[in-house]
Amino acid sequence: MRKRGQITVFVIVGIFVLIAALGIFYLIYEKNRTKLDKEFFAQQHIKPDINLIQSSIIGCMSETSRSSLDVIGVQGGFYKKPEKYYDLVMFFIPYYYFNGEFLIPSKARVEEELADYVADNLDKCLNKLSFENYDLKFSNPEVEASITNTDTAVFNIDAPVTVEREGKSIILETIDHEIVYDSYLYRILEVADYITNSHTEDEDMMCVSCIAEMSYKRDLYVDFLEFNGNQETLVIITENKTSPEPYIFEFLNKYPPLEV
Repeated sequence: MRKRGQITVFVIVGIFVLIAALGIFYLIYEKNRTKLDKEFFAQQHIKPDINLIQSSIIGCMSETSRSSLDVIGVQGGFYKKPEKYYDLVMFFIPYYYFNGEFLIPSKARVEEELADYVADNLDKCLNKLSFENYDLKFSNPEVEASITNTDTAVFNIDAPVTVEREGKSIILETIDHEIVYDSYLYRILEVADYITNSHTEDEDMMCVSCIAEMSYKRDLYVDFLEFNGNQETLVIITENKTSPEPYIFEFLNKYPPLEV
């Protein structure tokens, strides 16, 4: 029985040694293969192609980030539909004030919406990329967005891409690649917050001169338009300093029917 037990122990130890040896062999193989792949893609006639692929990927990041700012503006800080909104088929307008209920998003929520838009839509641009003799494989991106008080919107994007050619592969890392756009979103959210929260004391009263002064100091324009003919006001905040086209940000306020 002792001999049989000793044999069993030796067999188990042998299996562990074999597994360890195979693991070490695999690691050495992968290290050598990775080195050879990097040398392959570093060749003079291939390196320009890799640089072009990487710049095209970064171009997609910039394009999608810019698009997120436009969508978030038209849809009042939201990419995905909020609790209450008015549906216009192609897009929607959120309610910030709805019969006494305050629904304005926080800055952090708007930043999340920007990041979600980029994460969900980056592949639409990337999938259009095509390079002869190369296959591209994209991983799900990780995105963080921030709205700064220095008039910028900053996107940090991690979207690694695997490039393959002739059985060789390399991963193009974009860890926390930073995309920065001029943006007055911080200023716009300040004004939107002031307009909405002015309903706290009396929804029928609003300091129009205060809003005008606040907007003027921030190089913004604010318009109040009757909407849907049902005690609703469309608030449009615009600016023309940060992009060639006017930037539009809009939301709705809904009030109870007037007492007769």
